[in-house]
Amino acid sequence: MKWEPIYFLKLFVNQEDILEAYILLSDEIEFTDSQLKTFSRRELYLLRNGIFALSGREFKEEELMEAFQNYEWYVPEIPLGEFTWGMLNENQAVNVKLIQKLEHR
Repeated sequence: MKWEPIYFLKLFVNQEDILEAYILLSDEIEFTDSQLKTFSRRELYLLRNGIFALSGREFKEEELMEAFQNYEWYVPEIPLGEFTWGMLNENQAVNVKLIQKLEHR
C-alpha cells in the first residue's frame, strides 16, 4: 500500500477532526474509495454536505446548520435556492459524486 498523508491523520486525531480535514481538503484533492471506506453513512452525509458548507451554502436542515455553525470556515452566504453545482470546483464535484455513490452502497 502506498503511503498517503491523509491516512496519517487517523493516527493523531478523532473522527470529527478527520471529517473536518477531509472537508477542508475537498477542493484540493480527489478522494478515493479506499480513503472513505471506513466512514459511516452519517459521516459520508456530513462530509458531502460539508463540501457544500465550505462553498458557503445555507442549509434548511437544523442538523446540518448545527453541524457546521461552530466552524470558523463556515460562512453561510449562498441561499439554498441560489446554490448551483457550478459553484463547486472540479475536485469538489468529483468528491460529492463519489460520496453519493458510497452513501448508497
